Amino acid sequence: MLRSKRNSFSDVGRFCEAAESITKSPIAAHDCGVAPTRRVGLQHLRVTGSALNNHSGFTLVELLSVIAVIALLITISVPSLNRISTSNALSNGTRQFSDQVAMARTYALANAKNVYLVVANNLTQNTTISNTYCYVAYGFCVSAVSSLAQASVNPLSQVTYIDAIQYLPQGAVFLNQVNNVSPQLVPFPNSTNTAVSVWCVQINSYGQIQPLTTPPTFYLTQGFVSGNGASTLPTATYPGTNTITINPLTGKAMITKN
Repeated sequence: MLRSKRNSFSDVGRFCEAAESITKSPIAAHDCGVAPTRRVGLQHLRVTGSALNNHSGFTLVELLSVIAVIALLITISVPSLNRISTSNALSNGTRQFSDQVAMARTYALANAKNVYLVVANNLTQNTTISNTYCYVAYGFCVSAVSSLAQASVNPLSQVTYIDAIQYLPQGAVFLNQVNNVSPQLVPFPNSTNTAVSVWCVQINSYGQIQPLTTPPTFYLTQGFVSGNGASTLPTATYPGTNTITINPLTGKAMITKN
């Protein structure tokens, strides 16, 4: 009886040892269908000082060198970007003004009315109108005079603007030079203002320029406006000039880039 108990205890011990060896061995555990255990020691989690030293950063000299190169590139590129921006302003301003001419002509044809294209110059100012309009503002209007007698004398004493006054993009200006364009006293920049001197082109109800024999010509360039009063003048910052000539017979704008 005692011997049989001892044999059973020894059998249990051998079974436990076998089970522990199976769990420690991945191959044996796989063969027996038992999930192996894995012991993770501190040596697997320890990060040595040499591993940290392998990840080095930038030195101060390297960082300053990169900053110096970036500053040099910015210094070189800024003037070029300014020239490109100003050149785009001239191109956009030329296109916008020619579009305004086309709009004025279309309105004259559609409504069988005389239309007046106006452009601000250095005299387009007074005590209530600042010089911010000079050489950059333009628009078109129709006569609002109801009396035929007054219309025959001065049709521009009262006007109605068809659209809001437009402006050239910053960096583009009209030159203080026009061909076949006469100054007229017109309420500006809207119908409620007193009349001031503006360059004026008349487009008749057939979409033609009056008089038919003289093509109006405007000149646009890259630049800015400076000065006060009558001394307000445009200053060109680039020798190139865009010419806009209005065909008297068709009323259409023709652009020439110089």
